[in-house]
Amino acid sequence: MTLTHLEEFRDIMYTDNFVDLARLKNCALHGVPPEIRAEVWKYLLDVSKLDKSEEVSLSKKLVEKYEEMAEASQNDMEILRKVKFQLRSYKSPIWEAALDAKGRKMMERVAVCYLAQNSDTPNDDALSITCFLPPFVYCVQEESDAYYCFQGLMQ
Repeated sequence: MTLTHLEEFRDIMYTDNFVDLARLKNCALHGVPPEIRAEVWKYLLDVSKLDKSEEVSLSKKLVEKYEEMAEASQNDMEILRKVKFQLRSYKSPIWEAALDAKGRKMMERVAVCYLAQNSDTPNDDALSITCFLPPFVYCVQEESDAYYCFQGLMQ
């Protein structure tokens, strides 16, 4: 029996207590089905740990840490102004259509948090935020997951 592409991803991610990263990367080379894309990104970008026994406790800690960072960073008016400018000046018809007001607000919060935590980020790199962040905001349900996936990509 031949597995479909989606079934192959599910086999890699759900059959064992440990995700085989080499196999996952190899499978991802042929594209990642939308139904499972957010979860695959979390493994590929080292947001979710390959050992599933640690997954729940780690996820809870990451959410709490992100919420603390996000709350603290939203008061930095200079960063907030820079992010709002970048988001206004970078208009992608694709992301404008795909992201509703909630998604755009999420993108703003994640970008502000990222820049506050990475204060050494050059101004030109602020533009990369508006280019590389939208796919995570679009595909990933949780704001904290979007932040950590984006952070993993930028590292």
